[in-house]
Amino acid sequence: MVSSIVLTSNCQTAGVASALKQLFPDTTVYGIHIREFATQRGLDARLPVVAEADYWISSEGFPGPKEEPGRGPKRIAFPSIAFHGFHPDLTYLLRTDGGPTITPNYHSRIVAWGYLHGLSEQAVRGLFNRAMFAKLGYFKIWDQNKASIKNRFDECGMNFNLFFGHVQRHGVFMHTINHPKTVVLDQIARMIAVKITGDRSFMERALHTEDTLGGSTWPVYPEIGDYFALASEYRWISKGAVVSDSLEHCIARFYKLYAEQQLSPDNCAIRRLVPSIDAAFRAEVER
Repeated sequence: MVSSIVLTSNCQTAGVASALKQLFPDTTVYGIHIREFATQRGLDARLPVVAEADYWISSEGFPGPKEEPGRGPKRIAFPSIAFHGFHPDLTYLLRTDGGPTITPNYHSRIVAWGYLHGLSEQAVRGLFNRAMFAKLGYFKIWDQNKASIKNRFDECGMNFNLFFGHVQRHGVFMHTINHPKTVVLDQIARMIAVKITGDRSFMERALHTEDTLGGSTWPVYPEIGDYFALASEYRWISKGAVVSDSLEHCIARFYKLYAEQQLSPDNCAIRRLVPSIDAAFRAEVER
């Protein structure tokens, strides 16, 4: 019998821990965000709980003492899920001058590039089309990310096809690039349960995990949806409320936020703006 499980992960901690608790109702499941191990004080506070557990399950490594055979909890690694295939335009902006964090957290690569390079809102609107997305490599990201996730599953000794085949049948399985829907977290929990027990019947268990990551939802752009035959719309949700219900409103909203924060190429950078993407933008606007 498994008496206690410690699960450490990122923002996906609560969902996977909740699903595991449903699968092991008589087991104490501790969900501990990985940031609680970031300091020595946090590490010292949490390691006693870990030491008493039967299993330590983590997507973020195992901070602290090295595993010793026959001592401490059995360790199981699982992959946290980040997938850009539905939202290839979604990115982060980084402060380069040490100033305050840029808000909100999520940004459109196209809108941010346009703003930082002095394009009008109308000109940025013109960049949202299938031909431009193809030049930016947006339609290739699905297969690239799928291969990357498969590598992570292989490293953890977990069956990628069993995972991806299941979640893909549910359509859009991500709220954003790093916030999965519960169908993802539930399937990972089932696979962890099988790894703990060897009992494959766990894969058939129904779960009712609360969706704690759906407060912010980045849309699947219609051009992306048409390409992959997915439901799509230009509609942005933040903190549970619609903040933009059209592309034009979204562009205007971000331009206003960037102006208020006085963003410029001197104090702001677009994360993962690789040279090929930057060149595609420049070629388009200089035609």
